Amino acid sequence: MTVLSLLVACQSQSRPDVHTSETIADGTVSVTEAAEAQVQPVVCAVDGVDADSVTYAWTVDGEPHTGITLTTANEGDTVFPGYTRPEQVWTCVASAWKDGVVVATGEASTEIAEADVEALDPFVAPDAWMEDTRTLHYAGALADADTLSVTWGVDGWAPRRAAPGSTMHQYETMPFYADTTTNMTFDGNEWTAQVILPDTARAVHMIFTDGTNVDDADGHQLTWDLEFPSVGPYLTWNDEAGPSDGIVVNWVTGQPGYGIVAYGPDEDHLAYVTGKEFGTIHHVVLGGLPAGQEFVYRVTDSTWRSSDLSTFRTAAVGENTYTFLVASDMQDTGGFGERWPDIAAEMAMANPDARYILSPGDLPADDEAGLWWLFFDGGRDLFDHVPLVPALGNHDTPGVDSSSDTSSWRYWFSLPESAGNEAYYRIDYGRTRIFAINTEVSSQMNTGEEQYVWLEDESLDLIDGENRAADWAIAAFHKPPYDAGGRFARNATELRDITELFDGTIDACITGHEHIYQRFLPLQYDGQLAPSGNYGLGPDDGVLYLVTPAAGFMSLDTAMVSEDAQGGDQLDFLAWPELAQGGDDDEDDDHDEGQGNDETVYAEGLHGYLLGEVSPTELSFSFVAMGNSSAPDDAAVRDSVTITH
Repeated sequence: MTVLSLLVACQSQSRPDVHTSETIADGTVSVTEAAEAQVQPVVCAVDGVDADSVTYAWTVDGEPHTGITLTTANEGDTVFPGYTRPEQVWTCVASAWKDGVVVATGEASTEIAEADVEALDPFVAPDAWMEDTRTLHYAGALADADTLSVTWGVDGWAPRRAAPGSTMHQYETMPFYADTTTNMTFDGNEWTAQVILPDTARAVHMIFTDGTNVDDADGHQLTWDLEFPSVGPYLTWNDEAGPSDGIVVNWVTGQPGYGIVAYGPDEDHLAYVTGKEFGTIHHVVLGGLPAGQEFVYRVTDSTWRSSDLSTFRTAAVGENTYTFLVASDMQDTGGFGERWPDIAAEMAMANPDARYILSPGDLPADDEAGLWWLFFDGGRDLFDHVPLVPALGNHDTPGVDSSSDTSSWRYWFSLPESAGNEAYYRIDYGRTRIFAINTEVSSQMNTGEEQYVWLEDESLDLIDGENRAADWAIAAFHKPPYDAGGRFARNATELRDITELFDGTIDACITGHEHIYQRFLPLQYDGQLAPSGNYGLGPDDGVLYLVTPAAGFMSLDTAMVSEDAQGGDQLDFLAWPELAQGGDDDEDDDHDEGQGNDETVYAEGLHGYLLGEVSPTELSFSFVAMGNSSAPDDAAVRDSVTITH
């Protein structure tokens, strides 16, 4: 006797109660009783049936249902809740199959109940908020203090770790310096302060102190959104929602709560899903979705403010032909000459069907709430429909130097954590496997250490004899293991060990950090030119090593060096850029840290991004350049390379 049961897959919902209607052979058919419209799925479960398989068909008020169903233990047994409305009658007809023949049928029906959608995310008063963009209110953990002051700033403001009372730099595209510390007044009921905000302000960041204690939202600052939401929405994937079956919707709002995502196959069939964690940053998982499907969505808070409608799509099963984007070192400070918003806009406009954006680190200019705001805001019209696949860079952690502190990273992103607690991870998009590696703890990449062992195990899983689990394998991390740039070539050899695993396994290794686009000739481990001269997985082939350009940060590197710290050739390994003696196209000589002189070799200073193209037999990358801050230019392909299998 085979017993068929159902594993409900509806994000933050547990399995609803069901009632039994009709027997099917020796078993029963049951459906969800009084499912809440647009909130709970309608589930058809078959138990106690001696059959090879069971198929399901649905009607609503007597008419066939032709919409999507959720991906569950049995295909077609769960209706997506966006189709349900109060008082509808949904009927499931289950057919049991044995030896290719229908041996029994049965059906069950249920009436849909009305849901209290307003109660999904109950209102909770915020700790700090604005009224009329002039009056700042506070009712947080320090509300019982005798005195209170607030240090505040808007949009891309960052305190640079200064103590309250300091004069802060307003990171905005306007010359604005201000003493941003203000004493608050208490009227017997609440703390308030009068502030003057720029007319263009969209978010306010706040830090409070009573002179001894500080309330800064555990280092992330309290934020109030003058424009909803403060940050996002932006998309990622994690262990609960992978590319083929879901998405993670992320956003920040000043109003604390659980956060709600309304989503569906179209605007007329939206379901409501509530987040699991209470707070002002939200990572809401939408899982169990059918592959190869486009969805619309918007995010909402407990006051029912909503974002604009955006889209996301799930990958088709085994998807093997698509485009994706690569960008790193955005590092937007909000000042004149920063180009991340323009580059993000170009990426979105020119690549409407890109499946994801791979980013090998240095997303904000520094690990400060306002600078993270600038990163997400600059990419707002890109990240709302193109999921991020990020790798950690040195500016993404506290301080500018490398750090093992990934608390901010894990605050901002919901990523796969089964390998490295989201600091490093693997994602499979269709037939492409991506390894995001953390170079901020470089010792973990040494032979026998944590990330080395992880990738070694993953390599064994990727290559099994003549079979390969993916068409393409890409490694992405921040600091280049091969680098001819004047600033960091001396550090490249520190990261070499892990590249021994790349030979015959990884098709392309993509890094950032140096702010110079570089493409290397086919290399094998430890800087050996591949005997075949080809990129590929054969014993005589080499890995494609790419260093991405800066995607907006004004200061570009141009000075190149001929050797790494161990005297190994670097320039001779370059396939791009084209180099010239003397002259410097970089508008910021200081960023080359004094490397330049009359005999120094220089590259052209260019902003840009990479466009990746995947097919079953080809993996291509194009370097799309956009000039630099001194001489912005239209997007144009300056280099391209294709790997074939």
